[in-house]
Amino acid sequence: MVIDSTGLGAVLGTALLALGVIIAWETMPPPEVPRPRIRLTIMVIVFTAFVCAVLLRGMGPAAGMAEATRSVAALAGVGLGGLLAVAAADRARVRLRERVADRFGEPADSAAPSVLG
Repeated sequence: MVIDSTGLGAVLGTALLALGVIIAWETMPPPEVPRPRIRLTIMVIVFTAFVCAVLLRGMGPAAGMAEATRSVAALAGVGLGGLLAVAAADRARVRLRERVADRFGEPADSAAPSVLG
């Protein structure tokens, strides 16, 4: 067997792999192009999942609700959370576009071509 999943080989292999990943990550140069901020999008998704879990399991304020009502409320909550996540991602896209424009300047032909001619 080539891969040692127990004993000293597993411990040393895992430690060396983690060390290699850390070294590779730390030696990466800073990006030339700004990256989009996704923290708000992730927070919205996590909050939506939490609300859906609370509603489906009937915990907290949803404890007194009927199961059918909780299912419909969870569906509505997931739909609303999805829309909020899309809005947060769109805002991050707009901010990224503004940061790229601030850093590199506006392109010369930034206006969209007209379809009418």
